[in-house]
Amino acid sequence: MPFAIGYFIYDFFAMIKVYISKLEETESSTDESDKTICGFVRNQPLISIHHLALSLFFIPLMVS
Repeated sequence: MPFAIGYFIYDFFAMIKVYISKLEETESSTDESDKTICGFVRNQPLISIHHLALSLFFIPLMVS
């Protein structure tokens, strides 16, 4: 279970990195505010909630 916390946090930040890279490749996005963690969470709310809720709440709850 403790390894799962690290995996979900790593995966969350890896998805943010891919999201920012895709925005930079398209060059059609002129709004710099989308190239942040908040921009990712705003555009991908369900996957963000899934990863953050599991890694910060449910897995620690199961471990304890």
